[in-house]
Amino acid sequence: MLDSRSLDRLKIIISKNLSLSSISVFLFQNIKTMKDTKQHIDELTVLLNQYNYQYYILDNPQISDYEFDMLLKDLALLEKENPEYAHVDSPTQRVGGALNKNLIFASK
Repeated sequence: MLDSRSLDRLKIIISKNLSLSSISVFLFQNIKTMKDTKQHIDELTVLLNQYNYQYYILDNPQISDYEFDMLLKDLALLEKENPEYAHVDSPTQRVGGALNKNLIFASK
């Protein structure tokens, strides 16, 4: 699916009666961009899920909270712009991680 900016550029190309090869190049570039976007979302999702595991389960953070938040913000923006590529297990869809079974809870 092309975003609105890409559709506008395609309309301009078509309205100027440019060659079929120009349209083909345009579509190829957009398909490549779409694949790159999907791959970037996939990679960020895996990476952030790993960081969550290391932070919440292993109690061994690998990056600062700020760095995590910036990566999460990037992922959220990409998913908002490309909801068809968002994962159900995306860290943008939940807060925190799994429960660390080594925690000891004090009782009253």
